Amino acid sequence: MNPPFSNAETHLHKAMDILFSGEIVCLLNAQTIKNPYSNERKRLISRLKEVGADIEYVEGAFKNGERRTSVEVAIVH
Repeated sequence: MNPPFSNAETHLHKAMDILFSGEIVCLLNAQTIKNPYSNERKRLISRLKEVGADIEYVEGAFKNGERRTSVEVAIVH
């Protein structure tokens, strides 16, 4: 899933809530994980640790994209 970066934590929480079986792979702005300034982000980090999520950080993933950005992303699996 590729939720809006501005509120990705809300979308990922919902996906985790409704998952019956299978896996979630989610692309987030890395700051969602690295800068847990809100209670919702803190809760997300706790949930990700609880389920043993793998997080891969990727710099420059969209530097040559159609809508270029240098934002670091996190791939959560």
